[in-house]
Amino acid sequence: MGIADAFGKEDRVELKISDFMKLSKNALTAEIIMNGLHNRLPHNHIIAMVEGKNDALAEYEETGLTPDQIREIDRLYAEKCKELAECWAERDLLKRQLEELEKEESPEEKETFEIAIISDQEGSNVASEETATQGEEEEKIEAPPIV
Repeated sequence: MGIADAFGKEDRVELKISDFMKLSKNALTAEIIMNGLHNRLPHNHIIAMVEGKNDALAEYEETGLTPDQIREIDRLYAEKCKELAECWAERDLLKRQLEELEKEESPEEKETFEIAIISDQEGSNVASEETATQGEEEEKIEAPPIV
């Protein structure tokens, strides 16, 4: 007869509070480790959770900022990230619109545009009449000098 046979299904066992706390702590530690492994956390994060030590916290302590200041910095950062995402979305929209306009552009307009680019590259300070007016009015536009 072994020790396991001495206990029934629901027998009570006397346990000191300190032993119960150690048992609970070990069970919690095992649960933290298993959750970390199931969620594929890096081992250094699991160790920090189990030991209650985190080197990343030391980096924040050295800054001298309060938790409220760090939260405010985080809020401002999130706000700027949102604004940046809106700018990128607007840029993408404008880019698509430009591509659509370039597709709709007639061959004559493309040729006129190419003539203007060539004349600017040759060092001409005056754009051709075709580019300034597209064949409607005679008006000269002075281009900035090429340095």
